[in-house]
Amino acid sequence: MHEKQLKTLELAGRIQYFTLEHLYQAGIYTSPSKSTARVHLRDLKAYGFITESHYGVSRGFGRLPALHGLTPKAVRYLTEVEGHQLETIKVSKSRKNQEYETKAPADYFHRVGLLDSVLACLLMLDQAETKEEVLELYFRRFGMHEPRRTAIELQSGRLEPDAILSFTAEDRKRLYLVEFYEDSANNERIKRAIFRHGEAIHTGAPSTALGLGVGHRVLLVFRHEHTARAIMKFINEAPTLAGIADRFLFKTHESILKDAFDNWATSDGVRTNIY
Repeated sequence: MHEKQLKTLELAGRIQYFTLEHLYQAGIYTSPSKSTARVHLRDLKAYGFITESHYGVSRGFGRLPALHGLTPKAVRYLTEVEGHQLETIKVSKSRKNQEYETKAPADYFHRVGLLDSVLACLLMLDQAETKEEVLELYFRRFGMHEPRRTAIELQSGRLEPDAILSFTAEDRKRLYLVEFYEDSANNERIKRAIFRHGEAIHTGAPSTALGLGVGHRVLLVFRHEHTARAIMKFINEAPTLAGIADRFLFKTHESILKDAFDNWATSDGVRTNIY
């Protein structure tokens, strides 16, 4: 197996799904023509190592790039040949669930945007020679009727962030809940989620559920800057969030791809980092 193909499988095991562009984001391939990457993906599919899901055509975008994931054969290869630990490999345990989850067209842009954002954070950790200790993604389940791995029970109901990320930096454990917002037309839904996140911050439920014993912050990544600014204003003006407003950190999709480490903004515009 070519070294770049192995790195591709390892990337899939880390974030569960990937597009061709994620291979470039991760620096596995750099050639502008992308022909070598496409040939390697074709061969991995022919070998039975990766799945390929298509989403058809989207108005204003054209044909949507395929999403790829690991097959059971690839998981066995990574564990038995390459020595990876099974529990560290991200893959749905239910094939039926995986096929259903990865073929909902309306979910495509949100899913890819979240993968972009999470991968940017992981690459930041790689640069700092730090390893993620917890990474759960909303589309990872162990069965059709099992709750999402990101599900957190609250008194008011269930909180289901898009991702949970934890790592240790400078001898301090960091815990983040991650949300990616693709839609700019449903701010009320976002506001309801913010209130639920506020309850989670007050109660410490995410840390308790994970057995970490640390407080957490919420990373909010928006496709559209104007949506981010509207939610920043909302948090600043909500009385119930007054004491915890600085626990919500903001970035746009464009900015997290450029810098996942610095220049996160609180709701009042103060800049901070997440490391």
